Amino acid sequence: MGKYDPLRYHLQSLTAFEWNAAFSDVERVLGFELPRSASDHRAWWSNSGGVQVHQNAWLAAGWTVSSVDLSRRLVTFMRSRQQQAAVRPAASPVKARPSAGDMVALTARLQWTELGEMGGNGGALSNSVPNAAGVYRLTLICDGAAEVVIGSAFDLGKRFETMRGRNDRKATDAAFGPAVGKALARGAQVRVEVLTADNAWILRDGRGRKAELDDPVERELVTAAAVVDARARGLQVTVAEA
Repeated sequence: MGKYDPLRYHLQSLTAFEWNAAFSDVERVLGFELPRSASDHRAWWSNSGGVQVHQNAWLAAGWTVSSVDLSRRLVTFMRSRQQQAAVRPAASPVKARPSAGDMVALTARLQWTELGEMGGNGGALSNSVPNAAGVYRLTLICDGAAEVVIGSAFDLGKRFETMRGRNDRKATDAAFGPAVGKALARGAQVRVEVLTADNAWILRDGRGRKAELDDPVERELVTAAAVVDARARGLQVTVAEA
């Protein structure tokens, strides 16, 4: 058995679309500690394959690394598009009337897009905020502690206009809640991530489709899923008003 085969077998055994893992979770699967380069270099988690035997383990299983957070030692593995195709809905699904006692597995798959970081001492987002309905996640990092603010907006671009002029504390508080304004005033860094219809899916009994985030009900569902996920990671979460 190859050194990283336990990781490949573990990923092949999963039924979910993605696996959000701490580095320690990966180490438990492997049975040994990850090398120092896994904590120091983002490239260790790339999807190049070739002579990189550890990368070949997840690629051979039909998975890729979609994001990695070296500071928090977190990694997200996601099934490849070919693997996901099997759970897409049929072209003409049969409509059935729901009845009492039915059990339905309703889940969401979220793939965050990082737009960059902003801080009290300056800085700008490296990517523009889309003018589209969606969900945002702000990670406030100050004095080694992290807090997450999650919210939604019908137009993310308009909501984030205040971040370009974040010295306006009143406008920032109105858009994202007082936690963000207070963090910026303390000189905290704010990592900005968003979900739009291109990277949020709703799954019903294993069959998935893109979330219709223009619909406030589905936007609220995706927001709730993001909050539950953050709390499951042990993070302090504040839910911003829509």
